[in-house]
Amino acid sequence: MDQPEVLLEAKINRKVTRYWLLNGSLICMVSIVGVVLIPIWLIVGPFFIGRYLDKLRCAVTRRSVVLNKGLMVRVEKTVPMEKITDIGMVQGPIMRMLDLHKLSFETAGQTSGAAAATLSIVGIENAQEFRDQVLRLRDEFTDQATTSSTSPSSDSNDSSLEKLDAILSVLQRIEKKIEK
Repeated sequence: MDQPEVLLEAKINRKVTRYWLLNGSLICMVSIVGVVLIPIWLIVGPFFIGRYLDKLRCAVTRRSVVLNKGLMVRVEKTVPMEKITDIGMVQGPIMRMLDLHKLSFETAGQTSGAAAATLSIVGIENAQEFRDQVLRLRDEFTDQATTSSTSPSSDSNDSSLEKLDAILSVLQRIEKKIEK
């Protein structure tokens, strides 16, 4: 099976490693047992985060946004372009300090809120530019889909006319048999 052409691929900012290390450390500090785990987390965390980032891929094709992630359990999420309603950007205090953003792809038919996002990713470089490009591609895709569905080609018009003529002749034959 042919792979779809990738129009845009997100580059992940490696600062996201520090973000996840800080978040993990803060979570460990909340519990008494977790405080003991902070040194272990700071030693092994970068290794696992680095491996995770090596597997993380966000690509945009003509028809969808595809996110691949995971170390032990590989996950692939696909959001069709026509279903994307918005791409939310979130930046908490630690994210602002590291100049990172979280992009949340919101789709038609879901409840509102960042938790309901079908797909979200932290650490895309130039997140605002990536977001704008994806929304532009989405608009192009929906414009093409609308144009192709509202203005059928002349071939399909000819085919439709032939079918209507055939239906008309069948109806006329049925009418003649009923009249007899």
